[in-house]
Amino acid sequence: MTPIALGSSYWWLGIAILFTTGFALFFFAPKQGHRHFERWQPILGWIIFINQILYWLMAIMDDRFFLHTSLPLHLCGLSQLLLFAHLVLKQHWAFPVVAFWGPLGGMMGMLTPALTEFNVVYVVQYFVGHSVIIVVPLYLLRHGGRRIPPNYFWRVIIFTNILGFSMMLVNYLLSSNYMYVSQPPPVSPYNSGHWLLEWPYYLIFIELQVIFFVWLYWMAIHKYRQHPDVDS
Repeated sequence: MTPIALGSSYWWLGIAILFTTGFALFFFAPKQGHRHFERWQPILGWIIFINQILYWLMAIMDDRFFLHTSLPLHLCGLSQLLLFAHLVLKQHWAFPVVAFWGPLGGMMGMLTPALTEFNVVYVVQYFVGHSVIIVVPLYLLRHGGRRIPPNYFWRVIIFTNILGFSMMLVNYLLSSNYMYVSQPPPVSPYNSGHWLLEWPYYLIFIELQVIFFVWLYWMAIHKYRQHPDVDS
């Protein structure tokens, strides 16, 4: 994995993509009640999925597609698939999960960017993917009428932990590091300087971070929680 330095020209390109995506969706995209909103949702889902397919095609053409690095098994890749499932396949269960995983995982990807391949096309694809998983769930909450089920905080914590433990088995079988549950992330305070931590000790700090940021996000979106009297 090749890190992208914060403050570099590529990183600022990513920030520009993030803000452009947010501006376009919040100010120009159809909102709930608009006559084109229902037609727009699957189009948006296909745009997200095509961006993921673009990475696979580039990696295959460059002979860089490997099971241990190229599968969409980080939270960011899974979030893109969940958005496709929700927007195109109408899987309503997928939205509450991606409403948490997308913005939180996407922001971590923006702050600690690292790519398996490094050129401008891969960089743009990376930041487009991370931008949409941050912005689209928020757009759907604000303008798409989506709501988070009540008492979902601990449900998403438990679900994320189950996925993390499952990914340890996947990593063992593929010699991979999906979700960074087998080795510290390539860009993180856990693998440098006096914060150097080995497996499994760094996972304790990641777990505490996950709980804290999920709780913070849960508080921030309180107005978009579903009323307890409404069926999930």
